[in-house]
Amino acid sequence: MKKAFLLFIMSVAMPLLLQAGHKWVVTYAKGAPYAQEGYVVTERWYKLAREIDKRWKKGYDLIDVAQGYTKWVGLFAKNTGFKSQSYVTRRVWADFRNALKEKLDQGYALIDLEHGDD
Repeated sequence: MKKAFLLFIMSVAMPLLLQAGHKWVVTYAKGAPYAQEGYVVTERWYKLAREIDKRWKKGYDLIDVAQGYTKWVGLFAKNTGFKSQSYVTRRVWADFRNALKEKLDQGYALIDLEHGDD
């Protein structure tokens, strides 16, 4: 009986306890030039990457990416003033650093950096 109760606690309560230490935070500003803001929440990076491409085709810019407790969030807006956007993803830091340097050499400015799990 004790083992069954312990297994129950481990399978039900532990995920809740692990999540309890995480917080989502949103910042706001009045007078921002953005229009038609929106966000997308997915559980996998590849799904957010697809959504980024769809939104870019509709004239939106990606203004922030966040990852926390199994969720990826992309924040989008229009009228940001960005001329062109791009992103890179790599699993290995050295590869990521090299890809980042390539984009900087192409004239892109670094506007956001996020680390997360698939």
